[in-house]
Amino acid sequence: MSQANWSYCNKRGQLYKVGVYHGDDSGNVLIYCNNQILTIDFEVSHTKSYTFYLDQDVCEVSIEASGRGYQYDFRVNDEKASDLPHLQNKDQNEQTYLLYVSLAGLLLFSLIFSLSSMFVQSLG
Repeated sequence: MSQANWSYCNKRGQLYKVGVYHGDDSGNVLIYCNNQILTIDFEVSHTKSYTFYLDQDVCEVSIEASGRGYQYDFRVNDEKASDLPHLQNKDQNEQTYLLYVSLAGLLLFSLIFSLSSMFVQSLG
């Protein structure tokens, strides 16, 4: 069984351990990341590429058939990531969400404070 593995650290400092197992006789392929299966493919005997996400990064594992066996490669595809608008807007959407949650929390706190002040005044 042929296998290859790589370590990848993204811009946020998260470490990913990516690997591929490729059966010599069966041609079955298993691609994993941090001990979790990403892809299973059967009877792969030709050049093939697999694309997946690690956080916001578009990654590829490629298997290239050669005369003496196979070559394996892992790469982050920055060109594909720039073509995907939902990845470009993800950070902005997260910041907007945090702003709305903070404002909702502040509004709730103000409402509770004003209701408790009215309750105290009605007792006195």
